[in-house]
Amino acid sequence: VRSQNVCASSAYLTKSVTINNCPRLSQAPVYTIQIRPNPWNQSTFITIPEGSNTAEYTLLIYDFLGRAVYALSAPDKETHINRSILKTGIYTVVLRFQNERIATERMVVE
Repeated sequence: VRSQNVCASSAYLTKSVTINNCPRLSQAPVYTIQIRPNPWNQSTFITIPEGSNTAEYTLLIYDFLGRAVYALSAPDKETHINRSILKTGIYTVVLRFQNERIATERMVVE
């Protein structure tokens, strides 16, 4: 809540929120995607976490306008991306598990 007197020093009230027993949040694993090399100009490898069942995963690449430019269901643990499918630019790589986003990473194609 902001102070009504704009000329005086502003004060803010902060409030903590604790979430207990939220099964939807606790079901989704937290993962990271490795992209190497990044930035790249010829090809790159996108690696998803070890120990995960890739059959339920989808790997998506979005351009800077948010358009899906590449999608792969049930990707391998390490997916090779060739320059021929992407133009120069900044992309967002998203890993989905059972239709929920579980990891996001930026990728630069030179």
